[in-house]
Amino acid sequence: MNLVFKCSLAGVMLILTGCDTETVTSAQQQQHFICKSLIQGFLRIQTLGHYQLDKDDKIAAELTQLNYIVQPEHRQYGLPQQQRLRFSCLQQHNLVQVRLIDPSHAQAQLVLSLAIPSSAHMKRLTAYTWTAR
Repeated sequence: MNLVFKCSLAGVMLILTGCDTETVTSAQQQQHFICKSLIQGFLRIQTLGHYQLDKDDKIAAELTQLNYIVQPEHRQYGLPQQQRLRFSCLQQHNLVQVRLIDPSHAQAQLVLSLAIPSSAHMKRLTAYTWTAR
């Protein structure tokens, strides 16, 4: 009986791993890391470190743009609440732009922009060189 259960469980797990249709590329992981870091840094600079960052997968329209929602970590019901903030992070080539979305005016304000050096430029800057003593 125990062997049958283990075999059944292994079969179900094998089937479920085959159902995972969403594969995340390393470029998407890198973009998410950059966007998340920039948004968290922006929140800290604005003394909003108590906001919690969540990636909003439902809103993401294309691969180069990711949307995020941040909200206060602790919510107390019956008290006035701080509103949720929405960010859009767009990466085009080596430029990453983070915009704060104002839902009441349907506008997005650019709050951060980051130019990422090319791989060749970074290799040249970080290459080993001989130094004379």
